[in-house]
Amino acid sequence: MNSQPRQNLDDVSGVRAGALLVCALMLWTLPAARVRANDVAWIDLDQLTDAELIERYRRATKFEFSRKYDYAQAMIERDVAAFVPVAREDLAHGDRRTRCVAGLILARAGHDDGLHLVLDELAAVSGPPPAPGSRREQQRRLMMRTSERYFALLILGLIGDDRAVPALIAATRDPTVDYQAAISLGQIGAAGAVPALRELAAARPDERHWAGYALARIGEDEGYDLLFDVLRSDMRWSEHRHAINSLGELGDDRAVPILSRVLAEADVHLRVAAARALGAIGSSTAVPALLAALEDTETVSNESVTVAEVAAEAIATIDAPRP
Repeated sequence: MNSQPRQNLDDVSGVRAGALLVCALMLWTLPAARVRANDVAWIDLDQLTDAELIERYRRATKFEFSRKYDYAQAMIERDVAAFVPVAREDLAHGDRRTRCVAGLILARAGHDDGLHLVLDELAAVSGPPPAPGSRREQQRRLMMRTSERYFALLILGLIGDDRAVPALIAATRDPTVDYQAAISLGQIGAAGAVPALRELAAARPDERHWAGYALARIGEDEGYDLLFDVLRSDMRWSEHRHAINSLGELGDDRAVPILSRVLAEADVHLRVAAARALGAIGSSTAVPALLAALEDTETVSNESVTVAEVAAEAIATIDAPRP
C-alpha cells in the first residue's frame, strides 16, 4: 500500500474497508463484473417484450439499481434508441447510480448528454469529503460516495467514449476506485492512458493486475507481464483469480503455459478459474492440461462444480467448430 495522502480517509477508521466491501458486493451483483452461476435472469429478460422490459425498468426502485442496470443492458442489446424516452424519465431521479444507468442508455443510443451526465455525476462525488458529522454518518457518506464513484467509472467503460479518458485517468489516483478506472480505460482502449496505468502498477503493486489487464487490452505487452507476475506472486488467491479471469477475457495464447501450470498446482478455486480461462482462450495447446484435469474431482463448494467438469466444458469449447 502506498503512503500518499488519502483526503482524510485514514482519519476515519474502517472507512476504506467498508467502502471496499460495498464495491465487492457490487462486483458480485453486476453482471458485467462477474460470471453468473446461471443465466436464468438473462433468459427471462430475453423473453420479455420491449413493453414488458420498460415496465420492469420503471418499477425498479432506487434500492434495486442493479436490476435497472440489468434491464439497461438488455435494452442496449436491442434497438436501444427505442428506450431513450424511458431513460430520460430517470434523469431527475434521486439516486445518482440510477441516473448513471439512464446516461448509459442515452450514450449508447448516440446522445451526448448521456456521457456528459455520467461525467458530471463522477465529478460531483470526486471532490472533498462531505461536511463533518457524526463518525457513523461520515462513514456512511464516504462509503456511498465510493460506491457512486465506482459505478460511474464502470458506466464510463461501458459507454466506451474517448472523451471520458481524462476523468478515468484522474481516477487511477484514487485508491478507493483505481481498479475500476483501470478496467474502464482498458475497455475503451485508451492508448493515452498508458503512462497513468504504468504509474498505477508501480505505485500500487497490489493493484498491478488491474493495470496489467488494461495495458494488455490497449495492446501493450507489458500488461501480460504484470498479469503473469501476479500469478507467480504470493498475493491473495482472490487477486490471482482476477488475473486468471483477465487472461481468459483477453484470449491470448501466450497465457496458456502459465494457466496450465495453475490448473495443475493451485487452489481448487484457481484451478476452476484456469480451466474456464483456457476454454475462453480456445487454444488447442491447452488440451493436454485440460485432459489431465479430467481426473480432478475436487469440488468448488460455492458453485457445486468440479474441476473435471469445467475442464470437460473447456475441451468441448475448444473442439467445437469455429464460426
